[in-house]
Amino acid sequence: MDTSRFYFYGGLAKLTVGVFVLLFIPFGGNSFAQPALRAEPVGAESIIDRCWSISKEDWSSGVTARLRNGYLTTALCLEEEIIRHARYLSNGPELDVEFLRKKMKDLRFLYGRFYWDLGNENQACLPWCGTENKVTHNLKLARLYERILRDVIGLRNWFRK
Repeated sequence: MDTSRFYFYGGLAKLTVGVFVLLFIPFGGNSFAQPALRAEPVGAESIIDRCWSISKEDWSSGVTARLRNGYLTTALCLEEEIIRHARYLSNGPELDVEFLRKKMKDLRFLYGRFYWDLGNENQACLPWCGTENKVTHNLKLARLYERILRDVIGLRNWFRK
């Protein structure tokens, strides 16, 4: 039995959790008494659906450049929603908007580049690996952002109780 995929995906899950903890968990201070946290609970799925719907025409087109653009548009929409909701989790500088923007940009380039290289910059892809590998990095980024947004909104909603 080939267990290499199991170890790869298990390691990737640990990397994702580690990145989330480093980027979004504030160090010091309890700021969860903010008035914004006492508002009505927010639903992550409706936000995720909206971000996917704004680029559906592109990501469903079958044209490589439009697929890549559609997935990126969705990822950037989700990124803005993460920033919008995560900023309520701290009253310190750890999660202010500019700090979050920088961290999300760093994450976008790190994660997106990793998947670009994995899919396109390898010996099996000489000279070309096809459309799927040219768009997967943005799709993977959008899926990661979905998970992060669910975590951020889940944490906001949990502290509302």
